[in-house]
Formats: sequence, C-alpha cells, structure tokens
Amino acid sequence: MDAETWKKIGLIRERQDNKLDETGIDLQPRDLKTLRITSVGDEMAQTFRALAGALAVDEPGAWADVADELCDTAVACLVAVETMVPDADGAFEKRLYDLLQLDGPDLDDPDPEDEEAEDGAD
Repeated sequence: MDAETWKKIGLIRERQDNKLDETGIDLQPRDLKTLRITSVGDEMAQTFRALAGALAVDEPGAWADVADELCDTAVACLVAVETMVPDADGAFEKRLYDLLQLDGPDLDDPDPEDEEAEDGAD
C-alpha cells in the first residue's frame, strides 16, 4: 500500500485517539489494542447487517452499502494493525507476501526482505 494511504490510516487512528482522550479514560496499551480489535468486530457486524439488507432487496444501492461496510472493516483492521506494530506497512506487506506464497512463489512479487537487503547494500 502506498504511503499516502497509510498516512490517512494514521489520521483516522489519531482522530480516534483524540476522541478517546476526550473521555478522560486512561487506557493502557493492552486496552487500546483490545478496543481496536473489538472495533473490527463491530464493523463486521455492520457488514453483516448490510448484507442481510442487500439479500432481502437485491438492489444495486444495497450492494454498494455492503461494499462501504467492507471498506470500513478494512480500515478498522488497518488501524488495529497500526496500533499493534510500529511498522504497520512493513507488517502488512510481509503478510501479503506470505499469503501469496501459500499457493506457490509468485515470481512477480519479490520478497520485501530481499529488497531491504539490497537497499542497505548501497
């Protein structure tokens, strides 16, 4: 994913953090991680509700709602990843690479760790 997308994810996380700060509740890092993961579950529940609606009416607008909720779920997941690890982008790219390897090596997708080693050689 590009740096601009991660910047936007970071801004969303910061806004969420600011809202939490406004509550005056002192969350420990472990609590914040748990909150981020439960947020993913909440977004999935909203996706399922949108899916149920789309299945009931089968109209294009209803399916667009499902797509919107899936995007919200993806964003919640990325915010959670950013909360869990300092290098969310690197963790995400490594996981994508690992998932591609499950079906066999993809020669068009070099190992990101190999690129880092090459970059360091300069």
